[in-house]
Amino acid sequence: MSLSFRSFNVLYIDPPWQYKNKKTGGSHTSGAAQKYDILSIADIKGLPISRIMDPAGSVCFMWITMPLLIDGTGPDVMRAWGFKPKAGLCWDKTAFGTGYWFRGQMEVLMFGIRGRVPAWRTSVRNYYSEPRSSHSRKPFYYRRLITEVTRLHKMTRRVEIFATTKAWNWTSWGNALDGRDIRDVLSEVTGAQPIGASSRLDRTLPHPIHGVRVKRLHPGRSKDEGRHRTSSQETTAA
Repeated sequence: MSLSFRSFNVLYIDPPWQYKNKKTGGSHTSGAAQKYDILSIADIKGLPISRIMDPAGSVCFMWITMPLLIDGTGPDVMRAWGFKPKAGLCWDKTAFGTGYWFRGQMEVLMFGIRGRVPAWRTSVRNYYSEPRSSHSRKPFYYRRLITEVTRLHKMTRRVEIFATTKAWNWTSWGNALDGRDIRDVLSEVTGAQPIGASSRLDRTLPHPIHGVRVKRLHPGRSKDEGRHRTSSQETTAA
């Protein structure tokens, strides 16, 4: 793979967040840690994202759940990558999910900027409703929205991290594509060793959705375990 540092100006990312509560919901089988392996907050913050993004002007779209938005985790991670949080878009899943205080039905796509990015003043609404499908999969609507709004502002060097599908005119990295650990991909691209990479020395298992190998955090085994690999894939126009 050959990519120069800071070669992208659009980032779309859906991190595999770790929660303090590993089981939620009445059945105690509905939390994220019951569905797939997750990555610690420190490991996510330690990804060398800033090295692949243009410091002169780039944007970040990052998925975050309400608890991690409220406790400041989302903004902290975005700042660690070199972005200033600016706004957010809300996805209404049309059906309630997990939660101790309230059952979650909304997820937020945080938006941040780096460098000189004038306000877009777009007419796009920050609310969209679509039933959720499989766990953690996001509507294709959002990638299309990002593609269109960034194209209008001449930002076309796009990368999706923890991707589950390839997209035209995007560079896509994620375990659902070709089996590479996302930290290895970023290390190869940037020459930087991500913080937390030492966790590879522990027993690791493949993340069926997001593309990182992480230490198993609970004794149960995912039904998808052993059937998935971690990956990266680039998709560009011919």
